[in-house]
Amino acid sequence: MTRKVQVHQVDAFTREPFTGNPTGVVLNADALSEAQMLAIARELNNAETAFILAPDADDHTVRARFFTPRSEAGFVGHATIAAQYVLSRRHEAPRWQRQKSKAGIVDVEVRGSDEDRRIAIRRSPPPIGRELNDRERLAVLDALALASESLDPHRSARPATSSSPWSPTPAIISPRRACSVRRSALPRIR
Repeated sequence: MTRKVQVHQVDAFTREPFTGNPTGVVLNADALSEAQMLAIARELNNAETAFILAPDADDHTVRARFFTPRSEAGFVGHATIAAQYVLSRRHEAPRWQRQKSKAGIVDVEVRGSDEDRRIAIRRSPPPIGRELNDRERLAVLDALALASESLDPHRSARPATSSSPWSPTPAIISPRRACSVRRSALPRIR
């Protein structure tokens, strides 16, 4: 039995071909095994490939699985935008979707139409942890090569992370005094 999927190569975050974030989008992926999804992602060789599947419960309208050439990811923002853009181009596509992935459910809205089409994603904010103690704050500053003076003294640094076991991405919420600090944290490439 031959299985038929649709594979799209999409540049997210741009209107110019061959710029933006390249992403594979595979529609009708319900019959694919995890090994087949991984093989397709490896063949496409993008940072991530989105596989679109039918919903499996009433709390969402579409499912997505995301694969790098090496493993599965819980959620990928630019691949979600690319996949929802492809879906929005179909005849009578919905303007609003609830997309389920291993990281949870996100709300997706299609704004505008034709060349002015935009995709908006709404995701619950990550849980914010306790205030970092001085030792932890200094370790973070050292790792980022930032000085203590670059932080806003009236706001605390706190850890934040994705609540999903599939995508446990740690981050530190740390308010800075000025935008110029951001530039000082970037590597200098000559």
